[in-house]
Amino acid sequence: MRFHSNFSYLYVSILLPYIAYIFNSFDFGLSILLYSFIILISLFYFENFIYKKKWIFISLLLILFFYSERIFSDLFYFFQQYNIRFRHFLVLISLLVLILLYRVNKKKISQFFFLFFITTTLITEKIVYEIAGGGDYEIKYSLKHNKLFSNISAEESPVILIILDEYASDKSLKITDNSFRDSMNDLGFLYYDDIKTNEPYTYYAMPSLFNFNLNNSDISVFKKERIPKSINTPKNNFLLNNLFKNNSLKDSLDSKNIKVESYGLMNFSSNQINNLSEYLWEPHLEFNFEEIAKSTILNFLYTKESVLERSDKVDKFRNDVFEKLKKISPIKNTFYYFHIYLPHDPFRFNNEFYYNKQITETENYISFREFLQNKLIEILDEGNFIDSRIIIAGDHGYRKNDSIDQLSTSVFLKGYNKKNILNEFNVQDLGYLIYNSFK
Repeated sequence: MRFHSNFSYLYVSILLPYIAYIFNSFDFGLSILLYSFIILISLFYFENFIYKKKWIFISLLLILFFYSERIFSDLFYFFQQYNIRFRHFLVLISLLVLILLYRVNKKKISQFFFLFFITTTLITEKIVYEIAGGGDYEIKYSLKHNKLFSNISAEESPVILIILDEYASDKSLKITDNSFRDSMNDLGFLYYDDIKTNEPYTYYAMPSLFNFNLNNSDISVFKKERIPKSINTPKNNFLLNNLFKNNSLKDSLDSKNIKVESYGLMNFSSNQINNLSEYLWEPHLEFNFEEIAKSTILNFLYTKESVLERSDKVDKFRNDVFEKLKKISPIKNTFYYFHIYLPHDPFRFNNEFYYNKQITETENYISFREFLQNKLIEILDEGNFIDSRIIIAGDHGYRKNDSIDQLSTSVFLKGYNKKNILNEFNVQDLGYLIYNSFK
């Protein structure tokens, strides 16, 4: 079988952004080399078929499969301005590529591919170097000049941070029933309603909290003029995961010889023990074809087909976190991070709560929120946390109703003196409270 050397450019250009993504998003071993070898050998054997037979059809499929999703995501808000949906974009790019392919001499098809893919790669990734390490992943912020919570008495008591995912404030939901607030007050909690978060998305809210509030910082994804948060590109995902996993709060607590344990979305980089059977934001420990698929046109199919699988993972994560919170015996000079994935959807929990099709989505949310409150009271009333300082906060408010402020949440504090707590703070400032709580 005769190989056409020009087609090596095709393979490289197709795989370039994905190879860059893999190398910078995964802790890989020999398995990555094995997978790469298999893929490249398969492509070389497939080359002859592409070259001699239905090259236009195959070429079109390759472009649409590998690049349509990436281009559309990068230009999403431009298309949104003109109400162009992905299906419309797919038709447009199909016609454009088809016309170009017909006009290109067959003998120069590999050069066309090379130019198209390389150009697209540079546009979508803004040069691979930026992904590969030219970014701002390791920015650390000084604590010396921040006066937030500086009057907090430093102690050896354990500090427990409990994040309630998508917990809206009473004010934003117009709730006047004070029963939960009164129950928390009976347990010794201070209550702060309508506390703002800078971020309406967990993926931004948590890295910012654990890095002493990155809002409007020099980090690209937190700049004031940043791309809207709903765009998830491989580069942004990698950056945010890095900021969360290698966060400044843990580094700062390490300097005080404070032990840090995560029962949250992910474990932290220097933690040797996984406290949960599976973290919801599972770290990328090996090559994963699903991650690559989500950067191709399969993203839409993947999203739809993985709903049940993801829901099952969410259920396991929820149960695991609740069980660990029930059984924990906090020890001195230790910081514990729990992330309760409620009242975020899906609105169900074991055999205790089910989605009610007879009421609206917002009513289901409020009902699920009340269910969460009752679960919390049960656990906090057990007596395991008498000598602990506890911080309970939502990461953001409710997002699925435009009439509700998605940046409004609540904070509950136990073990702190109210006169030492400023009224002007937001969720992302809580890292300072945690840091200043320890000697």
